[in-house]
Amino acid sequence: MSISSFQEIKTRVGQSETGIAIQKLSEILVATGKYEPYVRVLKVIEGHYNATRTKELKGITTFSEAQRDYNQINDTILQVISDIESGKTTPSESVQSRSYRGIIIGGVLLVLAAFTAWFVLGREPKIDCPSFTGQGSKVLILPFKKISGADADVAILLQTRIQNLVNQKLLLDVKVLENFLKSAQNPDQVAAEEIAKDCGADFVVWGLYQGTGTNIQLRHFDVKKRISKDSGFQTIANVTDIIKDERFRSVDDAIFSLCASFASTTGDQALALRWLDKVQDKSSNDTTLKTRIEAVLQ
Repeated sequence: MSISSFQEIKTRVGQSETGIAIQKLSEILVATGKYEPYVRVLKVIEGHYNATRTKELKGITTFSEAQRDYNQINDTILQVISDIESGKTTPSESVQSRSYRGIIIGGVLLVLAAFTAWFVLGREPKIDCPSFTGQGSKVLILPFKKISGADADVAILLQTRIQNLVNQKLLLDVKVLENFLKSAQNPDQVAAEEIAKDCGADFVVWGLYQGTGTNIQLRHFDVKKRISKDSGFQTIANVTDIIKDERFRSVDDAIFSLCASFASTTGDQALALRWLDKVQDKSSNDTTLKTRIEAVLQ
């Protein structure tokens, strides 16, 4: 078990990628075969995390309540790592109290929130998914979260630009999730994948923007083939994870990069390479993908 593995998990926690952090830490501990008590703790807090995500996505909890739960879960993850780094093989009292308090509080709040939603709305609230035509790969764009600057409808901008670029070159049905809750914007991979599956999408796109929407930080995920930011695409290599821009960049570069990803995943490597060549400021994801495509086309 390497320190670098724990550092990656700490980074995930710092980036609010709690679901991924839990999954990766569980995988590491299961692989060692000697931390079963901690694996059970992680299963408990994973249940708490999933319950909180469900409440948030369905609008039956407030943003502050959700953040309180996430902070508690993140604290438990970091405490588990601290325990193991200090040589413990069984959870400390601090870890146990955090995990069991979390499941009790989370369970009670979930029941109360569900009852409130039923009483006020008369039904379980659901995400209002757009209607896909059924032709081509289905792309779902979530509203982007503003970091600074003026308000901008980046999701609509991306939808229009993608449709214009791929016109008659790639069969995509691109839709925007119009009524996505503001408190749930910029979800982690687990939540984004859940939304995409609920709406029957093949790809989900989301991210951050600053300025007037001219600079964006893009994330996208291939729901069926599961893309990796480290190793390219599953059509080329057997990998899993998320494509995530490591920095803000222009909308033009982001769109060419994104459409190259779509083209590669759907099998048109030559078209993907042409679009990648139009990216002025290439990310590490772009460079990795280009190298792999060139190897395939040789």
